[in-house]
Amino acid sequence: MNTARAWAAAILLSFSFTALAQQGESVGQKIKGSATEAKQAIKRDVATVKRKVRRDAAAVRAKANRDKAAVRRKAAIAQCNDGVYSYTRRGTCNQHGGIRKRLR
Repeated sequence: MNTARAWAAAILLSFSFTALAQQGESVGQKIKGSATEAKQAIKRDVATVKRKVRRDAAAVRAKANRDKAAVRRKAAIAQCNDGVYSYTRRGTCNQHGGIRKRLR
């Protein structure tokens, strides 16, 4: 009777160790998989942030250029026939086909 119990205990113990070993492998694979997924998610997030920064920087540059152009137009003396703004009083629009509109 003691021998049968010992055999039964040994069999149960071996099954338990086998199940634990298989479970440990699957946990290791899950950890590896989740680390890979985490890296990919981080790369996607970084790419998204870079794209947003580039878009925002382009918008800021465009607004600065519009503002700069507005300031130049306000400072101009005349607009030439080819659309260029002139800032001098002497020789205004000489090389640009003459004055289209005097601004000041």
